[in-house]
Amino acid sequence: SGAASLKERAFGGCGMERVRLPAGVQILDYMFSGCTNLETLVCGGGEFPDKGTFDLSGAVLFGDWAFEACGAEKVRLPAGVQISDGMFQSCASLKTLVCGNGAFSENVIDLSGYTNDLFGWGAFYGSGVKEVRLSAYVPPSEFMFYDCAELKTLAFIGGRVAPIIGEHAFGGVSDSGTLYYPRDAADYTKGTFGAPDLSNWDFIKASGPEVVSQPSAQTETEGEVAIFQFDVNGSPLVYQWQQSVDGTSWTNLSDGAGYAGVATDMLF
Repeated sequence: SGAASLKERAFGGCGMERVRLPAGVQILDYMFSGCTNLETLVCGGGEFPDKGTFDLSGAVLFGDWAFEACGAEKVRLPAGVQISDGMFQSCASLKTLVCGNGAFSENVIDLSGYTNDLFGWGAFYGSGVKEVRLSAYVPPSEFMFYDCAELKTLAFIGGRVAPIIGEHAFGGVSDSGTLYYPRDAADYTKGTFGAPDLSNWDFIKASGPEVVSQPSAQTETEGEVAIFQFDVNGSPLVYQWQQSVDGTSWTNLSDGAGYAGVATDMLF
Protein backbone atom coordinates (compact mmCIF):
# COMPACT_ATOMS: atom_id res chain seq x y z
CA SER A 1 0.00 0.00 0.00
CA GLY A 2 1.02 3.64 -0.40
CA ALA A 3 2.82 5.62 2.26
CA ALA A 4 -0.18 7.96 2.57
CA SER A 5 -2.25 5.18 4.16
CA LEU A 6 0.08 4.75 7.14
CA LYS A 7 -0.89 6.40 10.41
CA GLU A 8 0.64 7.18 13.79
CA ARG A 9 0.74 4.14 16.09
CA ALA A 10 -0.33 2.03 13.09
CA PHE A 11 1.47 -1.10 14.30
CA GLY A 12 2.19 -0.22 17.94
CA GLY A 13 2.53 -3.34 20.09
CA CYS A 14 1.97 -5.77 17.22
CA GLY A 15 3.63 -9.19 17.11
CA MET A 16 5.02 -8.89 13.57
CA GLU A 17 8.50 -10.25 12.85
CA ARG A 18 9.13 -9.00 9.27
CA VAL A 19 7.82 -5.86 7.55
CA ARG A 20 8.28 -4.36 4.09
CA LEU A 21 7.38 -0.68 3.63
CA PRO A 22 7.19 1.31 0.39
CA ALA A 23 10.19 3.40 -0.62
CA GLY A 24 9.74 7.05 0.30
CA VAL A 25 7.71 6.11 3.37
CA GLN A 26 7.13 8.46 6.29
CA ILE A 27 7.44 6.40 9.47
CA LEU A 28 5.25 8.33 11.88
CA ASP A 29 5.10 8.71 15.66
CA TYR A 30 5.04 5.43 17.62
CA MET A 31 4.42 3.45 14.40
CA PHE A 32 6.30 0.37 15.63
CA SER A 33 6.55 1.24 19.32
CA GLY A 34 6.45 -1.84 21.51
CA CYS A 35 6.89 -4.29 18.62
CA THR A 36 9.31 -6.43 20.60
CA ASN A 37 9.17 -9.28 18.06
CA LEU A 38 9.96 -7.05 15.07
CA GLU A 39 13.42 -8.09 13.89
CA THR A 40 13.51 -7.41 10.13
CA LEU A 41 12.31 -4.36 8.20
CA VAL A 42 13.05 -2.95 4.75
CA CYS A 43 11.84 0.15 2.90
CA GLY A 44 11.40 -0.52 -0.81
CA GLY A 45 11.97 -3.58 -3.02
CA GLY A 46 14.73 -6.14 -3.03
CA GLU A 47 15.55 -8.98 -0.70
CA PHE A 48 14.84 -8.82 2.98
CA PRO A 49 17.99 -8.08 4.99
CA ASP A 50 19.36 -10.55 7.50
CA LYS A 51 17.34 -11.32 10.59
CA GLY A 52 17.74 -8.56 13.15
CA THR A 53 18.41 -5.88 10.49
CA PHE A 54 16.33 -2.77 9.75
CA ASP A 55 17.18 -1.23 6.37
CA LEU A 56 15.55 2.18 6.69
CA SER A 57 17.56 3.84 3.92
CA GLY A 58 14.41 4.29 1.81
CA ALA A 59 12.50 6.27 4.47
CA VAL A 60 12.13 10.06 4.26
CA LEU A 61 10.88 10.86 7.77
CA PHE A 62 11.00 9.28 11.23
CA GLY A 63 8.39 10.10 13.84
CA ASP A 64 9.01 10.28 17.56
CA TRP A 65 9.45 6.95 19.37
CA ALA A 66 8.99 5.19 16.01
CA PHE A 67 10.89 2.02 17.01
CA GLU A 68 10.79 2.19 20.79
CA ALA A 69 11.53 -1.23 22.35
CA CYS A 70 11.79 -3.00 18.96
CA GLY A 71 14.01 -6.04 18.39
CA ALA A 72 16.45 -4.47 15.91
CA GLU A 73 20.09 -5.53 16.18
CA LYS A 74 21.48 -3.71 13.11
CA VAL A 75 20.06 -0.56 11.51
CA ARG A 76 20.91 1.29 8.31
CA LEU A 77 19.66 4.89 8.19
CA PRO A 78 19.57 7.51 5.44
CA ALA A 79 22.32 9.99 6.21
CA GLY A 80 20.23 13.16 6.02
CA VAL A 81 16.92 12.23 7.68
CA GLN A 82 16.67 13.39 11.30
CA ILE A 83 16.84 10.79 14.04
CA SER A 84 13.75 11.66 16.05
CA ASP A 85 12.91 11.87 19.75
CA GLY A 86 13.12 8.47 21.45
CA MET A 87 13.49 6.77 18.07
CA PHE A 88 15.39 3.74 19.43
CA GLN A 89 14.61 4.15 23.11
CA SER A 90 14.80 0.86 25.06
CA CYS A 91 16.00 -1.12 22.03
CA ALA A 92 18.04 -3.50 24.16
CA SER A 93 19.32 -5.56 21.21
CA LEU A 94 20.52 -2.59 19.15
CA LYS A 95 24.32 -2.56 18.96
CA THR A 96 25.18 -1.86 15.29
CA LEU A 97 24.11 1.11 13.16
CA VAL A 98 25.40 3.02 10.14
CA CYS A 99 24.23 6.17 8.33
CA GLY A 100 24.37 6.08 4.56
CA ASN A 101 25.85 3.38 2.33
CA GLY A 102 28.92 2.46 4.37
CA ALA A 103 29.70 -0.98 5.75
CA PHE A 104 28.48 -2.04 9.16
CA SER A 105 31.06 -2.11 11.94
CA GLU A 106 30.02 -4.85 14.31
CA ASN A 107 28.84 -3.59 17.72
CA VAL A 108 29.38 0.06 16.70
CA ILE A 109 26.70 2.76 16.52
CA ASP A 110 28.42 4.76 13.78
CA LEU A 111 26.78 8.18 13.48
CA SER A 112 29.86 9.84 12.00
CA GLY A 113 28.17 9.90 8.57
CA TYR A 114 25.00 11.56 9.88
CA THR A 115 24.49 14.73 7.81
CA ASN A 116 21.44 16.18 9.57
CA ASP A 117 22.33 18.87 12.12
CA LEU A 118 20.04 17.66 14.92
CA PHE A 119 19.44 14.53 16.97
CA GLY A 120 16.12 13.95 18.69
CA TRP A 121 15.78 14.01 22.47
CA GLY A 122 16.65 10.66 24.07
CA ALA A 123 17.12 8.97 20.68
CA PHE A 124 18.93 5.92 22.13
CA TYR A 125 17.78 6.27 25.75
CA GLY A 126 18.20 2.93 27.56
CA SER A 127 19.38 1.04 24.46
CA GLY A 128 22.04 -1.67 24.30
CA VAL A 129 24.73 0.36 22.52
CA LYS A 130 28.35 -0.50 23.33
CA GLU A 131 30.49 1.80 21.16
CA VAL A 132 29.44 5.09 19.58
CA ARG A 133 31.10 7.19 16.88
CA LEU A 134 29.73 10.71 16.57
CA SER A 135 30.46 13.56 14.21
CA ALA A 136 32.31 16.36 15.96
CA TYR A 137 29.98 18.79 14.18
CA VAL A 138 26.57 17.53 15.37
CA PRO A 139 25.77 18.12 19.07
CA PRO A 140 24.48 15.06 20.93
CA SER A 141 20.97 15.85 22.16
CA GLU A 142 19.66 15.92 25.71
CA PHE A 143 19.38 12.41 27.18
CA MET A 144 20.56 10.95 23.85
CA PHE A 145 22.37 7.97 25.42
CA TYR A 146 20.96 8.26 28.89
CA ASP A 147 21.02 5.01 30.88
CA CYS A 148 22.93 3.11 28.17
CA ALA A 149 24.66 0.96 30.74
CA GLU A 150 26.70 -1.03 28.18
CA LEU A 151 28.22 2.05 26.52
CA LYS A 152 31.97 1.83 27.07
CA THR A 153 33.58 3.71 24.17
CA LEU A 154 32.78 7.11 22.68
CA ALA A 155 34.65 8.79 19.82
CA PHE A 156 34.12 12.16 18.14
CA ILE A 157 35.25 12.11 14.52
CA GLY A 158 36.08 14.77 11.97
CA GLY A 159 36.90 17.87 13.98
CA ARG A 160 39.31 19.44 16.40
CA VAL A 161 36.73 20.67 18.90
CA ALA A 162 34.04 18.55 20.53
CA PRO A 163 30.48 19.81 20.05
CA ILE A 164 28.36 21.10 22.90
CA ILE A 165 26.90 18.12 24.74
CA GLY A 166 23.18 18.11 25.49
CA GLU A 167 22.29 17.96 29.16
CA HIS A 168 22.47 14.41 30.55
CA ALA A 169 23.29 13.06 27.08
CA PHE A 170 25.48 10.38 28.66
CA GLY A 171 23.90 10.19 32.09
CA GLY A 172 24.10 6.73 33.60
CA VAL A 173 26.88 5.42 31.35
CA SER A 174 29.77 3.53 32.90
CA ASP A 175 32.33 5.78 34.56
CA SER A 176 35.06 3.34 33.45
CA GLY A 177 34.41 3.95 29.75
CA THR A 178 36.88 5.43 27.28
CA LEU A 179 36.46 8.76 25.54
CA TYR A 180 38.33 9.72 22.36
CA TYR A 181 38.46 13.48 22.08
CA PRO A 182 38.79 14.88 18.54
CA ARG A 183 41.91 16.27 16.96
CA ASP A 184 41.23 14.90 13.50
CA ALA A 185 39.54 11.87 11.99
CA ALA A 186 42.46 9.51 12.52
CA ASP A 187 44.06 10.77 15.71
CA TYR A 188 42.36 10.96 19.11
CA THR A 189 43.35 12.04 22.57
CA LYS A 190 42.34 9.16 24.81
CA GLY A 191 40.79 9.85 28.20
CA THR A 192 38.14 8.47 30.49
CA PHE A 193 34.54 9.53 30.87
CA GLY A 194 35.54 10.66 34.36
CA ALA A 195 31.97 11.13 35.53
CA PRO A 196 28.76 9.21 34.93
CA ASP A 197 27.03 12.29 33.53
CA LEU A 198 28.78 14.00 30.62
CA SER A 199 26.62 17.09 30.53
CA ASN A 200 27.45 20.61 29.39
CA TRP A 201 29.25 21.61 32.53
CA ASP A 202 31.53 18.59 33.00
CA PHE A 203 32.25 17.37 29.48
CA ILE A 204 35.59 19.15 29.17
CA LYS A 205 36.63 17.54 32.46
CA ALA A 206 35.87 14.14 30.99
CA SER A 207 37.83 14.75 27.82
CA GLY A 208 41.20 15.28 29.48
CA PRO A 209 43.29 17.89 31.32
CA GLU A 210 42.51 21.56 30.81
CA VAL A 211 44.02 24.76 32.20
CA VAL A 212 41.05 26.35 33.94
CA SER A 213 42.78 29.30 35.62
CA GLN A 214 45.64 31.24 34.00
CA PRO A 215 48.38 33.04 35.98
CA SER A 216 47.49 36.60 36.90
CA ALA A 217 49.75 39.58 36.11
CA GLN A 218 51.89 40.81 39.00
CA THR A 219 54.21 43.76 39.64
CA GLU A 220 57.05 43.37 42.14
CA THR A 221 60.16 45.33 43.10
CA GLU A 222 63.42 43.81 41.86
CA GLY A 223 64.66 41.25 44.35
CA GLU A 224 61.22 40.43 45.71
CA VAL A 225 59.42 37.13 45.02
CA ALA A 226 56.44 36.85 42.67
CA ILE A 227 54.34 33.68 42.58
CA PHE A 228 52.55 32.78 39.35
CA GLN A 229 50.04 29.96 39.57
CA PHE A 230 47.62 28.13 37.27
CA ASP A 231 44.94 25.54 37.99
CA VAL A 232 44.35 22.35 36.05
CA ASN A 233 41.21 20.29 35.64
CA GLY A 234 42.26 16.67 35.07
CA SER A 235 45.71 15.12 34.86
CA PRO A 236 48.39 14.64 33.79
CA LEU A 237 49.10 17.88 31.94
CA VAL A 238 52.62 18.39 30.57
CA TYR A 239 53.65 22.03 30.97
CA GLN A 240 56.63 24.32 30.49
CA TRP A 241 57.11 27.75 32.09
CA GLN A 242 58.78 30.39 29.91
CA GLN A 243 60.01 33.94 30.34
CA SER A 244 60.30 36.97 28.07
CA VAL A 245 61.98 40.35 28.44
CA ASP A 246 60.23 41.96 25.47
CA GLY A 247 56.87 40.14 25.37
CA THR A 248 57.66 38.79 21.89
CA SER A 249 60.39 36.15 22.19
CA TRP A 250 60.20 33.49 24.92
CA THR A 251 62.74 31.09 26.42
CA ASN A 252 62.14 28.01 28.56
CA LEU A 253 62.99 28.14 32.25
CA SER A 254 65.32 25.29 33.16
CA ASP A 255 63.30 24.39 36.27
CA GLY A 256 59.91 25.19 34.73
CA ALA A 257 58.84 21.87 33.23
CA GLY A 258 56.67 19.20 34.81
CA TYR A 259 53.35 17.40 35.12
CA ALA A 260 50.35 19.09 36.69
CA GLY A 261 47.40 17.57 38.48
CA VAL A 262 45.28 20.11 40.36
CA ALA A 263 47.49 23.19 40.51
CA THR A 264 51.09 24.27 40.09
CA ASP A 265 53.07 27.47 40.59
CA MET A 266 56.40 29.11 39.82
CA LEU A 267 58.50 31.49 41.91
CA PHE A 268 60.35 34.40 40.32
